[in-house]
Amino acid sequence: YGFSFVNLFDTMQAARILGRPACGLGSLIEEEFNITLDKRYQRANWGERPLKREMLAYARLDTHYLFDLRERLKDELIQAERWDLAQEDFNQLCNVAAGPSEPPCCNWWHVAGGTDLDRRQADLLYQLCEYREQAARAANLPPFKVMPNSALLAVALACPKNESDLNRVNGLPERIRWRHMNGFLQAIERAQQIHAPRRPFSPRPSQSYLDRLDGLRGWRKETSQKWKVESDIILPKDALEAIAASGPKQLDELKVIMAAYPWRFEHFGSQILQAIAEEEHT
Repeated sequence: YGFSFVNLFDTMQAARILGRPACGLGSLIEEEFNITLDKRYQRANWGERPLKREMLAYARLDTHYLFDLRERLKDELIQAERWDLAQEDFNQLCNVAAGPSEPPCCNWWHVAGGTDLDRRQADLLYQLCEYREQAARAANLPPFKVMPNSALLAVALACPKNESDLNRVNGLPERIRWRHMNGFLQAIERAQQIHAPRRPFSPRPSQSYLDRLDGLRGWRKETSQKWKVESDIILPKDALEAIAASGPKQLDELKVIMAAYPWRFEHFGSQILQAIAEEEHT
């Protein structure tokens, strides 16, 4: 298909390609080997030391069946004639670009979500986000462990001016209020001097792009139902959007766009062009 495959096997993606209803490792082990893992430890704090004896036992059991599970899923993929498709996705997983060494600061407009804020509220929310990032780094914790977005938004909407106002903010848990009181007060002071960066403007996509996107999504949904898999197994989102943006009319054009997905191009290329053509003629 134009590139060599890698020696990687993702059990969850393999199960998704097979249309399994439950694709988590615990579910697959239970289904294949009739072994039930203790789900209490799925969300345990694996950063603590020393690890509890029960957690070590869970980790050993969690990996004990991996090789046998891989062979079972591989055999099923081969029988279903989806092995090459799976290898295409495994290859893609190895080509995911590494993220930045430092996690990006959460932009204030992401915290606000769909809430409309005035300039003053946005300035305060920006400073609160900056404070939370600093506190998270100091504590070596993810930001949401320091305080949830809802707490930041509650303070920003209230726009308190002092400690007395902070004590009356609805939606701000008392534990967070007292632990971060000084940080909140400093953020309030900075917000009066520094404006938040403006929310970036994203122009509305062209109607022709939206029409092609709808046509491709319709084809993808119909095909995924026939295959009994989720839609992105038929065509991943990045490929779907790239094809809709380019609007190819010939297979040679489509082949370039789908260079990372040669199996899908070979099996679905003509159908994709037909879906685009039908949408453009409606």
